[in-house]
Amino acid sequence: TFCFLIIFLIKYRLKRFSVKYVFIILTVLIYELLHFVFDNFSIYRFLIDSSYILSLFALITCNKYNSNIYRRISTFFGLGIIVSCSIILMKMLGSFSIEEILSKGLRLGLISGPENVTLSLNINPNMIAVFSVVSIGLILIRNKIDLLSIGLIILLVIFGSLTISRNFLFSIIILFLLTIFIGKFKIKFRLIGLIAFLVLLVCIFIPEVIYNFVDRMMVNDITNDRMFINGAYFNEWSMSFFNILFGRGLQNYQMKYGITDSVHNATLELLVCWGVVGTILFIYSIIFFIYYNKKEKFNIYDLIVLLTFIISIQSVRLLSAPELLLVLGMILMFRNYNEEEGNNIKNLYKNVKI
Repeated sequence: TFCFLIIFLIKYRLKRFSVKYVFIILTVLIYELLHFVFDNFSIYRFLIDSSYILSLFALITCNKYNSNIYRRISTFFGLGIIVSCSIILMKMLGSFSIEEILSKGLRLGLISGPENVTLSLNINPNMIAVFSVVSIGLILIRNKIDLLSIGLIILLVIFGSLTISRNFLFSIIILFLLTIFIGKFKIKFRLIGLIAFLVLLVCIFIPEVIYNFVDRMMVNDITNDRMFINGAYFNEWSMSFFNILFGRGLQNYQMKYGITDSVHNATLELLVCWGVVGTILFIYSIIFFIYYNKKEKFNIYDLIVLLTFIISIQSVRLLSAPELLLVLGMILMFRNYNEEEGNNIKNLYKNVKI
């Protein structure tokens, strides 16, 4: 999925780093490096994790104002998600029929199937859900609602629904509601029509998806033990003043806290790994890069997608999920879009005589 993104970054080049950039980046990376005092610290793992954080900052500083570039990126990103989901679905179809997947409530990207049938697949459905919602949001705010955009949104909603992720359901509802209430009349009208069409499509062709969502809402523990895991992490983290201030580092934090599973909340993961000091430093570095490079004010649609993303990652990881760090960087990169300046550049090219 990010191959398309990398091509655009190389083609349109990033804005040159200044001394201030280097200082902020080194501060964040050195902060994680200081956690070498704990056991099982790997320089190789540190370099890998650092590359993801550097990619996040690099995406934020990508500073181009051509509207066509952003439309292409959002389109290719959506296509990348669709292709990835299609590959995952084809892998699942090697073990189950489409009727079994729908009737038995098998989630897109699931690890194991019913009757102790194990699949050679290990994709978190909630991650797919976040990708789908973000991609839909970027298409809505940057593309004209044409046939291509409608087709992409329909496919992304279908694949997102196949994850049977409550995260996807809540996030997509928030995204659509915010867009309808805040967006322009033209966007509202087309989006309402698109939602009605999607609901009709699901009810007629794949009503099992609705039943599967209802079944997942009716379980005794709607969080699937996530609250228990997060509560255990919070208790261990809050017992030490050192943990509260500095955390225990990103590497192998599960072993350091004596808990086998990872944190299922992006905010808590930041606190557990880097403490209050590191969390403030990380958030400040992002804000610094945003406003140091910003030429225009935030577009309201950018805030809608960013808010939806922040809500959606409260049930998944962030700091230890490089794919979501890159998605966050891409969302923040889109804030540099300027429709008026992009049109001026386009008109200038038209008026140049060769």
